[in-house]
Amino acid sequence: MKSLLSHNVSSINGTITVPGDKSISQRALILSSIAIGTSEIYGLSFSKDVLDLIKNLKLLGVNIIVKKEIRKNRKNPETKLR
Repeated sequence: MKSLLSHNVSSINGTITVPGDKSISQRALILSSIAIGTSEIYGLSFSKDVLDLIKNLKLLGVNIIVKKEIRKNRKNPETKLR
């Protein structure tokens, strides 16, 4: 089994791409709600549970702006129509 070692850092920055299922969407919302700065989440699941979490995070004072993606094609799901 591969080990992952972490050291203290002042910040992290980067992009990860994962499938937009309910559990991953909820984790992304929770992590971004405690992060400093602005987070953008693409491919978010809009299941009832995720929408309920968004509502509750807003009640706790988290500023969330939801913009549903318009998918151009299935081969490149990150592409948005402008």
